[in-house]
Amino acid sequence: MAGGFLLPSFHLLLNPATSGALMALSSIIVVTNSLLLKSQFRRFQKLLESY
Repeated sequence: MAGGFLLPSFHLLLNPATSGALMALSSIIVVTNSLLLKSQFRRFQKLLESY
């Protein structure tokens, strides 16, 4: 979530260190989801090849 997103709606401003930590966590989640999808896709391909 962008740090400026909370300012207009809730009048809340995040600390830059907190924003950086949230961005890093977001990147880790994106990479993890990508690897999980890749694993599932390979499993699905093997299943299709067996028929």
